[in-house]
Amino acid sequence: MNLSDWPRGIAVISTSEGREVAEKIAKALPNAYLLGDYSRDALDEAFACYSGIVLVMSLGGAVRLVCGRMSEKGEGPAVVVVDPLGKFAIPLINSHWGANELAQTISEKLGSIAVITTVAERKGMRPLEDLARLLYGEFQPKELIAKYYSRILRGEKACAVGFDVPEGFDYLEKGEGCELKIYYGNCKEGYLCVKPYRLYIGIGAKREAHSLRDGVLRVLDELRVPRERVKAVGSVRKEAEEVAKALGTEFRLFSFDEIRRFDHECLSPGSETLSSLGLQGVAEAVALLMAGPRGKLLVRKVREKEFTVAVAGTVEG
Repeated sequence: MNLSDWPRGIAVISTSEGREVAEKIAKALPNAYLLGDYSRDALDEAFACYSGIVLVMSLGGAVRLVCGRMSEKGEGPAVVVVDPLGKFAIPLINSHWGANELAQTISEKLGSIAVITTVAERKGMRPLEDLARLLYGEFQPKELIAKYYSRILRGEKACAVGFDVPEGFDYLEKGEGCELKIYYGNCKEGYLCVKPYRLYIGIGAKREAHSLRDGVLRVLDELRVPRERVKAVGSVRKEAEEVAKALGTEFRLFSFDEIRRFDHECLSPGSETLSSLGLQGVAEAVALLMAGPRGKLLVRKVREKEFTVAVAGTVEG
């Protein structure tokens, strides 16, 4: 489990009884943010802004809190419940979209038991939903996911049309010779499709930062960001233009005033230095500004010694 698996971060929320276990989980997981004791505002933020949520409380309490927030399969974050003693980690929502993996990781870190109930994992299948994350896109129409699963679990193959099959998807084969097909971009009615995101890279950098190009490109490669889909790179530092040139895309220079005026519910807390300048952050704000009103924060800011990088996106077409 690494940062690229949870690009929007993992929110950890607990009851007062589960606070100690919640703190252990937040320290043990990559890109985890402790949002504190349960409140409606904390839960609203978690569902809107994070890839995963860990609720440290009773299972019944967690069900009551999230039952009104459940949407279509594959929408929203993966949710795992951990009891206040840390004995069990139970995937609650979006098992195939990361909740099973998150529960297993928590069990390894805490020495607890992961309660996995889905068929695909028991059969050793890589979840179909991993495709959307790996391809930086989203499935449409989502109501077809369950139908595809039922046929794949019965041994049927699906064809990948318009993309190479990532490692671990033994039930996929490239081509168009299957009755089940998954299209990339060029969607066909009646078939599952991965609609790719237009990607926008926001960069924050210290004044003394040198040679941003190599460092930022390394981080993007670690995150498996497809370079050809980057529509623009933005920053408050002119030096970041070298990254845009390397990617062959547009560069947008922002002012600090533009960043100060921008507000978004999913922005991460700023550093002490940025807060003293009246800024909540730079990289995430720039990426979201470029993505526009329908933009989504896809990768929460990655901190390096001299710079930060964030990725936002909008669905194409």
